[in-house]
Amino acid sequence: MYGQKYLMGHAEPADPERLKKSFLGPINVEWSIYLLSLPVLGVLWLLVQHEPVVLLTQNVFLIIAIVGLILYSMVHTKQDQNNTVAYTIAGIAALAGVYAVAVNLGFIPGSADLAENVLYGSIVLIIAFVIYGFVTHNSAEFGRTVVLMILILSTIVFWALFEQSAGSMTLYADRVVDRSVGNMTGWLSLESPQSSPRCWPRPLSTRPHFSRTAGSSTLRCRARSASSSRRRQ
Repeated sequence: MYGQKYLMGHAEPADPERLKKSFLGPINVEWSIYLLSLPVLGVLWLLVQHEPVVLLTQNVFLIIAIVGLILYSMVHTKQDQNNTVAYTIAGIAALAGVYAVAVNLGFIPGSADLAENVLYGSIVLIIAFVIYGFVTHNSAEFGRTVVLMILILSTIVFWALFEQSAGSMTLYADRVVDRSVGNMTGWLSLESPQSSPRCWPRPLSTRPHFSRTAGSSTLRCRARSASSSRRRQ
């Protein structure tokens, strides 16, 4: 591939001979990967146009990934013992979570209240599943996986709130935070120019400007602007 030599060997395949083997008739494995990746772009474009499908997919994969990783870390070192209970709990928790997500997004018919209760039950079941794992299948890998799941979930919550810092959380703070100390009030406000008596900057225009704001506020602003002009002169 052009430019690959400038990567100083970091882009070299681990098994070059395997990529040269025939896969789709005369087409080798490497070019088959390139050609088969083109239809995937169309699938991704369709997913972008249908947001509910994306939400359903990512939530389903998240539930399956959490339950599956916990289950694998629990049983992969305990293959010699009976793991039927672990598989049963994991299956019920995953199916309950997928059902709740699908009903809430409208993909399958069902009661929204029932789906909400099923989702809460799935969360409780996953927590019970983790406790069961510590009791019966405790190992270093299992403990690390549980910590990893906690970090992943906390990261989702953190970034979801972080993205609201310049939007809804700012409006929430302006609505509920008391900015007055004694007889003094903070001058920062999110009030609009129409509702605030302050003189807000107006765009320059060659046409006469007729203000529709309250008379007292407009007079104060004009008087303040006139006095400032006289001082500059």
